[in-house]
Amino acid sequence: MKTNRKRIKIIYDDDCPFCLRSAALLRQLDRKGRFVFLKESGADARRLLKGQSFEDFNSMVVIYEGQWYRKGRAVRQIGRVLGLGWAADLLPLAVLDFVYQFIANRRFVFSKLLFATQNCSCSKG
Repeated sequence: MKTNRKRIKIIYDDDCPFCLRSAALLRQLDRKGRFVFLKESGADARRLLKGQSFEDFNSMVVIYEGQWYRKGRAVRQIGRVLGLGWAADLLPLAVLDFVYQFIANRRFVFSKLLFATQNCSCSKG
């Protein structure tokens, strides 16, 4: 059965435990199946990136309705799709970008702190 609902593509770092956990959480929250998760090392992501390195973006990449979003803007788009856009809109974009970058720069440290006693149950796909 075909559906007309719009899909949001999320390109994420599939070599990062924090990113894998975040993708797994978003999968759970996405009850309507609007997200398409693309591993940055996968062929679909590389095709969309058209030769650009994922590291050049220094962020997850969200593609929605032909627009590309990074950092705080990506978080806002995900929040809006989940019906939580109001929460991301509470912070000015500069603050949201700062918080995003702070966590992104320390994502491996956060992974160790948050998930040290747990086995990662999220797959790399």
